[in-house]
Amino acid sequence: MTTSTTATPRLRLGDRWVSVPAGAADPSRCLPEDGAPLRLGPGARVTLTPDPDEAWIERYTVLTADGRFETRSEQAYYSWYATGGTLNALTRSPLRDNEWTLPPRAPERGTHTLWVLLRDGRGGASGCRVDLEVTP
Repeated sequence: MTTSTTATPRLRLGDRWVSVPAGAADPSRCLPEDGAPLRLGPGARVTLTPDPDEAWIERYTVLTADGRFETRSEQAYYSWYATGGTLNALTRSPLRDNEWTLPPRAPERGTHTLWVLLRDGRGGASGCRVDLEVTP
């Protein structure tokens, strides 16, 4: 993956898949693939899981120090950020999944944003944001 790639993340929030739709006006926004709004109650815990296929990972050839050609694969690095609630951990390779606990109290209800950033270990990056409404 390079910084000019059109690859975007696909991830599961709980039991729902989100991704950037083909031809989207905003290529930084992941939307639910089933078309229904994302709404959860206060204090809900959501498991965040990147697509296990990781189709965006590229294979590449390097010349080793001893003069051999070797094929390698990019490494996936995921970082998660949210405007409210708490994330279980800062993930790093080989970890991928995370858990987001939504805000539990009334003043923090409303729409919150989650960002996932993918890095390939060779300078390429991609990501998207997901908006989720915390409702009573």
